[in-house]
Amino acid sequence: IFNVIPDGINSGITQQTNSFTIDKSGAYRIEFWANTKSDTNNTQIAFKFAVNGTLGTARRPKIYMRNIGEVHNGGAFGYTHFNAGDVITLWMASTVSANITIEDLVFGAMAIRYD
Repeated sequence: IFNVIPDGINSGITQQTNSFTIDKSGAYRIEFWANTKSDTNNTQIAFKFAVNGTLGTARRPKIYMRNIGEVHNGGAFGYTHFNAGDVITLWMASTVSANITIEDLVFGAMAIRYD
């Protein structure tokens, strides 16, 4: 979780170490960006976010890592509705068994309109 605004100022979102909680129901822009590398050739990974432990949206950023050790990046954003109390986490899946390193990552949400 990237703390773009200092804690205590994030209106509508409470950040935890591996998740964030929505404080106010409304429409949000959810954002994702990552640099990754793999120890296995031809690794494909995809990221999804889960709401209260349930994986959602069909849209997902995919990153293709063709060669061992090369750093690749991917990112995406979208709009969704969250309810107060929703806990948002990020999940990753791979097409192969590999040691995947996330070199840098941004995952967050921004309120667009409150209900």
